[in-house]
Amino acid sequence: VALWWLTPPLKVAMLLTNPPPQMLTEFKAVASTPVPLGAKILAASLLALAIGLLAAMLFLSAKACCRGFSRAMGFLHVVRWGPGIGDVETTANTFVSMVDRCDMATPIVECGWGTSFHFAERHCGETPLQSIVRHEYFLAGRVGVRQGARLLDCGCGLGGPARNIARFTGARVTAVTRSRYQAERGNYLSRKEGMQDRVEMVHADLMKLPFPDASFDAVYAIDSTCRTPD
Repeated sequence: VALWWLTPPLKVAMLLTNPPPQMLTEFKAVASTPVPLGAKILAASLLALAIGLLAAMLFLSAKACCRGFSRAMGFLHVVRWGPGIGDVETTANTFVSMVDRCDMATPIVECGWGTSFHFAERHCGETPLQSIVRHEYFLAGRVGVRQGARLLDCGCGLGGPARNIARFTGARVTAVTRSRYQAERGNYLSRKEGMQDRVEMVHADLMKLPFPDASFDAVYAIDSTCRTPD
C-alpha cells in the first residue's frame, strides 16, 4: 500500500527494472516512509469494500455452487457404482436418488434465508421475513382456508410456509418435497415448533403424488411448479 500511494506508477516501473540490490535498497527506503493518514483511510476503505463484495458474491453463489457439487457427486456415484451407461432410465433414477440424498445446498440456504424458500414483495417498513410471512398469510386467504381443512403443499422445501399457514388458519397441511433431507429436516422443525400434529412432510414427487383422489380440500405451490417438467 505504501509503495502504491507514495510513489507514482512510473517510479514503480523504474524501481522494478533496477538490479535486485538497488531495488531492495529503494524499496526499503520507500517502505520506511510514513504513510499519510488519508492514504491509510482510503486503503482501509477499499479493502473493506473488496471484502464486502467478496462476501456477497460467496453468499449469493453458495446455493448454486453447492447444488452443482451435490449433482456432481451424484453423477460420480452413478458412474462409479451405478448401472451401465447403456441403461439410461435406471442411470437417471439412480442419479436423481443420489441428488435427493446428498442435498448440500439446503443447510446453507436455511442459514441465510430461513425455512421459507421464496420471495415476496416488501411493503414500507417490512423486514424480508415479515414480507414472506405476510405473503403466505395472503395466499391462505385467497385459497379460502378454514380451520380443520386439509391442504397439500406441492414442493415445500423445509416446510416454512406449511407451518405458517397451518398456524395462521388452523388447517392441517401435508407437504411434499423431492429431497429426503428436506422432508426429515422439515419434520424435525415441525416437532420443535410443536406443529407435528398439523404439518407432515412427505418425501415424494409432486408430479407423482402418492395420495388418493379427493384427499385434500385445497392445493397450493409456492415457487415450485416453475421447476417441474412441462
